[in-house]
Amino acid sequence: MRRWKYLVPRMLLLAAFVLFLLAAFEPIVHWSVERSGESLLGQRFEIGQVTTSLREAELLLADITVADPANPKQILFTAEQLHLQFDGPALRRQRVIVKHGQLDGFQIGVGADLTGDASTAARGEPDPLNRSARWFDMIADQLAPIDQAQLPSTILLSRLVSGWQAERDRLESQATGVNERVQRLRLYLEEAGDNPLRNLESYQEAIANLETLRNDLHEVHAQANRLGQQLAMDKESLGVAVARDRAVADERYGEVPTLDPAALDEFLMMPELSRQIDTLMRWVAWGRGAIPVPSVNSRILGSSGRNVVFRGVTPEPRMLVETLVINGQGEFAGQRMSLQGVAKNLTNDHELVGLPTEITVQAIDGPTMLVHAILQGQGDSRQDRYTIDCPSLRQPARILGDPGQLSVAVAPAESHVWARFDVRGPNVEGDLIFKQPKVQMSTSLRHVIDDPALAHLVANAASRVDRLVATVRVSGTIDEPALAVESNLGKDIAAAVDVVLQQEIERRRTAQLASVQDAVHQAWQQIELQLNDVQQSALALYEQGTADIERVTEYIAVRVQSP
Repeated sequence: MRRWKYLVPRMLLLAAFVLFLLAAFEPIVHWSVERSGESLLGQRFEIGQVTTSLREAELLLADITVADPANPKQILFTAEQLHLQFDGPALRRQRVIVKHGQLDGFQIGVGADLTGDASTAARGEPDPLNRSARWFDMIADQLAPIDQAQLPSTILLSRLVSGWQAERDRLESQATGVNERVQRLRLYLEEAGDNPLRNLESYQEAIANLETLRNDLHEVHAQANRLGQQLAMDKESLGVAVARDRAVADERYGEVPTLDPAALDEFLMMPELSRQIDTLMRWVAWGRGAIPVPSVNSRILGSSGRNVVFRGVTPEPRMLVETLVINGQGEFAGQRMSLQGVAKNLTNDHELVGLPTEITVQAIDGPTMLVHAILQGQGDSRQDRYTIDCPSLRQPARILGDPGQLSVAVAPAESHVWARFDVRGPNVEGDLIFKQPKVQMSTSLRHVIDDPALAHLVANAASRVDRLVATVRVSGTIDEPALAVESNLGKDIAAAVDVVLQQEIERRRTAQLASVQDAVHQAWQQIELQLNDVQQSALALYEQGTADIERVTEYIAVRVQSP
């Protein structure tokens, strides 16, 4: 009887304690898991419900939310449930080893603004863009016609036309004046009558005038001959001036300024690619915040102290998730997609595990995408590698460059985007490769070249480019990456534009020189015709004047000798 009195109270106390444990166990586990999750991830970790199975060493967490502790409204990711299967013996050693886990209803990036902004996207050095702008200005200047009034032949021809007009007028006036004097003398003598004695003095004066007139007529004849010689010399000088025209045109329309392919790559591709890089950098920053590798000081279980590893004992990490299957949804560039993936070796101590954390996620509908992340190290020594492969990403229609200068309209097409980034602390280094093997492009230069026909010709040449391959080298930091872009677009368009512009500039040079030479030839022919008329008139006056002087001389001789 005493034995039952002794045993019953103790059994009641034990039963009460067991009932208390059964009622309070899951709330205690709920609180412990939340605290452990926050310690592990370094983020705000909330769960809605916890279900445990001690016999199977399993834990089921429902309604999981991970948020930024500094901004709880900034949700990093959510999940409907997380099922974990633990290693029972490891739990007794105060080690959390998850043999297998499954995360269902996982959602990341949904509703978050992870799209790059062109106004804030990373850019390269501004100088290549300035070089492109300078090229546009140089081409516009070089395509402008030469001012013909400033050409050597035009300047010389203008001076010769004025000079020859004066020479022609002077010769014509001189010849006409001599002829008029001869005619006046003849009329004067005829009016003198038949009295030679009375007009002897007049005859003597006339004889003296005849000699002067004869000399003046010879001077007119000589001047006409000299003008012919001068005309030949001026024609030779004009030929030299025309040759100088060619030198001026060669200098003006000389070597076409080459469009720098690197500058053109940055001008056309940088805004588009920097937007994509900015989007990827936001995803990297998002992922590092959502799935961080904890610092070396993180603790899940146990107290502070020093661990001593005995000989023959393999050290174990305090926390390890060997395999975690992921099923859920994500959003990239405004497109939602279903995701499947697996994470391996999630731990807070890679040195003990000896393997990095690997996360592989792929899209199972929508655009094909594969993301592979390797996370290793703790704290400042953390090193991550992210590889992204989108072999069939649908690209919408877009315009590259500046519609106000040079732009390329790209039609919708499938593209292949591959990127790999190595992140060490805040620093990032890597490459993005963009390939669009079959693409239709139309190029516009109407604001650079004011000639619509030439602009159309150049645009057609540039539009023959039917592929797009670009490589972007990324350095700097995640927040402010520095980019260097290289693509076939700059090389191919620059080559096509250079060939067409070289041909057009040569055509314009030849046409303008031909126009100037034609104008010079016509003007010179007019000078020659006018001078020939004056020469013929002067020679006719010379012959007429000479004949008149001879008649006057004979007339005087007859009158003087008459009795």
